[in-house]
Amino acid sequence: MLIVHNPVHHKHAGDPIAGFKLKSVDYLRVGAAIARAALPTVFVMEGGYAVAEIGVNVVNVLEGFAAR
Repeated sequence: MLIVHNPVHHKHAGDPIAGFKLKSVDYLRVGAAIARAALPTVFVMEGGYAVAEIGVNVVNVLEGFAAR
């Protein structure tokens, strides 16, 4: 079994197109939740128009995952 995860940066509250409400801190929880599955994981990074936040969100997903 393998997890392939796309953090979907369009879901960030700052994205002008999607209209979702995720904040950068939420991406830490996403990474931690994936890590709890304890399965091999591949991260596919793409998308998002909240350009200033994308780098923070990518780091947060990976830090949340690595904190397991």
